Amino acid sequence: MALHIAIMTAETRGRSLIGAALVLAVLAGCMAERAPAPLPLPLPGRTVSAEPSAGFFLNRDGDMVSLAYGLPNSDAVTLMMTCTAGKRAIDITDAGHKAVKDADMLVLVSGKMESALPFRTMADEAAGGWLTMAKASPDLPALEGFRHSGLITVKLGGKSYTLTANAAEKLQVARFFGACERK
Repeated sequence: MALHIAIMTAETRGRSLIGAALVLAVLAGCMAERAPAPLPLPLPGRTVSAEPSAGFFLNRDGDMVSLAYGLPNSDAVTLMMTCTAGKRAIDITDAGHKAVKDADMLVLVSGKMESALPFRTMADEAAGGWLTMAKASPDLPALEGFRHSGLITVKLGGKSYTLTANAAEKLQVARFFGACERK
């Protein structure tokens, strides 16, 4: 039987090649259907990334409301503000400064508004650094500036970072502050 398979007529070989070509064409067609869509062209001054980008995200769980800057659906958060709806008190957690050295106050800046807050630290075992936590009122000048501009700078121990909300995120920022002020 092995000898019979090895000896093919020209006609049999031709049919086998045509069959193999058809199988390859069908497979290539399936692969083409599953290929990812091309990325959109970047707008002038912007880059396009396949990675999820960091931004401001609003979350509400019952009366608890949080506004976090980080990657969507992850624990990769740089700054988080939380409040209980209507209580007019905001808890601020800064994870953007990994090591706290020689810092007296956590300073928030938005535009010309600057507010210094006493803070406490807690070890962040997951990220291998420190979490800086402070409490504030929604009408703190720097938070008022952030609420209206979408821009906030966080300073601690001589180091700082700035976060900017895009147009859609500014709406989330406003909703966060609105929720903290009323139920």
